[in-house]
Amino acid sequence: MSHHKNLTEEQVDEFFKQMKKMYETSEEQWTKVWENVLTSESYGNFLGVTGTQTMFFREMMKRNMESMLKAASMPSEEEMANVARQVIKTEEKVDDLAFRMDDLSDELQEKVYDKVNQLSEQMEEVHSTLRLLARKMQVYERDGNH
Repeated sequence: MSHHKNLTEEQVDEFFKQMKKMYETSEEQWTKVWENVLTSESYGNFLGVTGTQTMFFREMMKRNMESMLKAASMPSEEEMANVARQVIKTEEKVDDLAFRMDDLSDELQEKVYDKVNQLSEQMEEVHSTLRLLARKMQVYERDGNH
């Protein structure tokens, strides 16, 4: 038969206090270690070299990619950006031309409307003159036959 020793509440509290103390001590020590590493000159040098190498490799990859695209007759990012700018400029010119055409169309419609109105007025005058002549002819024929 095995004997189990029952833990008292104080023993459980003491156990957790010790665990917390160990954790805090460990955290303090690791904080100091990382603080020393991160603020050291050698780590700064390491970061500098790593950053320089990363930029060098990035630039090299960019040049290689551009060469591959050129070899495959594919446009580069810069060439695509130039084409996009040209497309935008062309769209702006087309829009401007469309606005001008609308303005010219409105102006032309207005002039045509004015001319039609003038012709209509002139036709009315011609009709009035013809009616007047027709009446005078009737009077002349009536008076001339007597």
